[in-house]
Amino acid sequence: IQAAHTDFLAHAVIVGRKDGEAPAGIPLLEGRDMVDGQPTVYVCRRYACRNPVTDVSGVLRGLRAASES
Repeated sequence: IQAAHTDFLAHAVIVGRKDGEAPAGIPLLEGRDMVDGQPTVYVCRRYACRNPVTDVSGVLRGLRAASES
């Protein structure tokens, strides 16, 4: 969560849920589960998501790449 808020990302939407919690009608969260029991981040842009990441450096790389393209 802290990594996702490190940089200002104009027009970014950050959505989350606890593991095992239903997506609560949020289509963006459907089918996006934890990987290997680790907190997992899916960075998506223009309806396409990158591979899920479970480490802070991967989160930062994905968010910065998405904001540049």
